[in-house]
Amino acid sequence: MLSVHQGHFIGGLIVTACCLLCVQASPTGNTSVSGTVQHSAQLLAHLAKLLNNPATSDITLIVRPRYSLSSLTSTGSTITQGSVSSSTSKLLFPAHRLLLSLQSPILRAKLSNSSHSSLELSLPAFTVPVFATFLQYLYTGHVDVRLDHCTALHALATELGVPALCVGLTTLMANNLPSGPVLSWYTYAIHAKDQMLVSHCSRFMAWNFSTIAVSSEWPQLAVTHILQLLQRSDLVVESEMALFSAIELWIKHNQPNSSVVEALLSSIRYPMMSSLELLELLKVSTTLKRHLHTIEHAINTAFRFHSVSPHEFARFVDLTQPSFIPRNYLGLGWGRAWAIQNPARDDRSMTFKTWLSPSSRDTSRSVSWNAIFSPRQKVLGGGRTSEAPYGHSGSSVSPTRLNPHLVVISSSRKADIPGLYYQKTVLVGVRKNGAMVVQGIYSFHQSSEEARGFLKSADLLSRFSDYLVDSALHLHIIVKPVYQPLLGDENDGHNNNIKNDKFPKEVYRKDKMQS
Repeated sequence: MLSVHQGHFIGGLIVTACCLLCVQASPTGNTSVSGTVQHSAQLLAHLAKLLNNPATSDITLIVRPRYSLSSLTSTGSTITQGSVSSSTSKLLFPAHRLLLSLQSPILRAKLSNSSHSSLELSLPAFTVPVFATFLQYLYTGHVDVRLDHCTALHALATELGVPALCVGLTTLMANNLPSGPVLSWYTYAIHAKDQMLVSHCSRFMAWNFSTIAVSSEWPQLAVTHILQLLQRSDLVVESEMALFSAIELWIKHNQPNSSVVEALLSSIRYPMMSSLELLELLKVSTTLKRHLHTIEHAINTAFRFHSVSPHEFARFVDLTQPSFIPRNYLGLGWGRAWAIQNPARDDRSMTFKTWLSPSSRDTSRSVSWNAIFSPRQKVLGGGRTSEAPYGHSGSSVSPTRLNPHLVVISSSRKADIPGLYYQKTVLVGVRKNGAMVVQGIYSFHQSSEEARGFLKSADLLSRFSDYLVDSALHLHIIVKPVYQPLLGDENDGHNNNIKNDKFPKEVYRKDKMQS
């Protein structure tokens, strides 16, 4: 159970009746002495007692679901307060007009238009089981919420106009994404137009896609949401081949129409697969065989990308389009995992190699990198953080005594290639509910050696820190070769060639020879 608090509970009521007493006295001369008697906690306790004392109520809320209450049994929710009337389709809740009016402008309007001793509310059926919890919040400003009840309570707060509770629940869900039903929350957030929760959920799903894709919820995810994920270059996945397998699994489970399949298959970045992987895909994938005519052009372009040098290929194809931009791949050749034991102790370093470029012609050539981690303050040069980690360390130890820094430096001249730069990406892993998840991503470009702001809010001292798994800080450093246009390139209109699927003859001949 997790808690939501309302810091400014019942605004006007606290101002007018929170039992704050100021006393002034003048024992000698003109000297004034003032003091405060604070009894707000006792007031809140008295208000909480009202919730459990129906004898003092002056209004009865009659809650009716908008469809049969039996449809809610699949949620596993239980009603802890409120009696079921003779008709099983409504619930009765004793309440107090003043408290309801102070907390909800919508309830205030309904109550002001009714002088009866009861008020009927027609609410979305899936929110009815949490109405007692909602009332508890109205009376106390505090509520313990099960993660699987968060969306129902959020919908109820939205329906009855309690924005503070909506914000509190959004924050609660955003901070517990590794533990909660993230795909269900994401679907709900889009429906509820909660942009903050949409942003947190989509980012978490992109950073932990490999886990999401094997969950039981994956086949139920809407195609529009999957397409949005496939547009992201920060998607963390083992390889583009693994991403294709996840998409094919979804297609086989849902059997969508041809236009949906075409949209999904067209979002795969085939040039990021090696030539051997492409050949294997054409051989074993029944989905690809069935719809090859719709993406044949993309497959052919990928083979041509691997058959000639990227510099020559760039004369005819725009290499800055998404198909040629790597995602955050965890496989060999793209980077290396790094577990730093007792990271607060001293400086550490690691060397690793990555591919020169995604082209199969360059997989035998590598670039060497040096990674240096320091738990203390250092002045090492400029850098830019593209995304800060979400969530906070659960430890009470202040992390301000450390200022971690991470530097990634190329130790090879091969990294200086015209038209190609290297984006360095650092994944920070934490353990949530026994599973490793990506908590934050830092990205910086070739011209920057240091990830500025790295782990600024992390606690690396306490053994209870979320950032330490078995006393180690878990990082994964990825180096992504990214193409950029060359100034003064001969063919500014080279896209016309690729659109017509007609490469110049000399390039096509080289393509066949390489094959």
